[in-house]
Amino acid sequence: MGALALVETLVPLHARGRAGRAHLGPNLALTFLTFATNLFLNVALLGVVIWLESRNLGLLRWLSVPPLPAALIAVAALDFSFYAAHVS
Repeated sequence: MGALALVETLVPLHARGRAGRAHLGPNLALTFLTFATNLFLNVALLGVVIWLESRNLGLLRWLSVPPLPAALIAVAALDFSFYAAHVS
């Protein structure tokens, strides 16, 4: 996001007037809050995953799915859950 913001600043598609600059503060604040929230939730999720792994818990472990397919299924399920939360 930072790289895109820099490119947009250097090569804007439209001229930015006073109104465009007025949105800079709120947009940066929203970006910071989004990153902070995602960091917090991802660290919490990682903690849960580590806890489950340390206790040999989890559906894919119970089904004896090999590591590579289990990783692919887990990533797909996680992405789907984020998609479902986004569209609901």
